[in-house]
Amino acid sequence: GAAVEDSTERPSLSMDDVLALADAVKPRYRRMVRLASLVGLRRGECLALRVSDVVEREGRWTITVGTSIVFVAGVPRREHPKTDAGTRRLALPSAVGREVELHLAAFGLTGDYDGMPDLPRLAFALEESLSEVSKAAGL
Repeated sequence: GAAVEDSTERPSLSMDDVLALADAVKPRYRRMVRLASLVGLRRGECLALRVSDVVEREGRWTITVGTSIVFVAGVPRREHPKTDAGTRRLALPSAVGREVELHLAAFGLTGDYDGMPDLPRLAFALEESLSEVSKAAGL
């Protein structure tokens, strides 16, 4: 019927593909690729993360996802999820938590830094980097 929409299935990457993609992008974006693919965050959720959203207590890492960045006419805007289910706290594998910690230290990010002034450039550079690497890898 008319209410049925057939769409092609999106290809999934293997763990080896994800790690290869993460290793191939610029270091600034490497942890974002791993975080998105291993934890299931969307691009806007990754861009909206604040340093304070990532917490380590007694060797256990969690990340709180409560906002997303959307671009309206090229201008970033922080938005809250449409439903309560969009706000969530996720457990991070310890290796991913350690990756986030290393990233924050490497780029000197602390506190509630949210990067809003840098987002248009950052989002464009991330997309460009992922596109180049994906094409080169045949993904």
